Amino acid sequence: MSLLETNRQKTAEIAQGIVDGRISIIAGALEIHALFCGHIGIGKQDPDPNTFVAIDSETNDLPIGDVRQYWAPDALEHLDDAPRFYSRPIDSKVLDG
Repeated sequence: MSLLETNRQKTAEIAQGIVDGRISIIAGALEIHALFCGHIGIGKQDPDPNTFVAIDSETNDLPIGDVRQYWAPDALEHLDDAPRFYSRPIDSKVLDG
């Protein structure tokens, strides 16, 4: 299986996790953006990956996923509502898109 096919399969699994509610939209966007990074043959104008790139870009300063272990507990407490606040207006756009 080529890298392109592998990354497409991983992307489909992440997307299904988002739809099922196992993965947050922001965490999924971070993973999908990492898979794409412009190197797997997807056109830069393709709106599907660009949606996830935009979400990742808008939220890359939030403590999402494994990086939380490096943040101070008081900072996490202060920022824990930020992902939910950001994702509320985009949830339906991503899930319906």
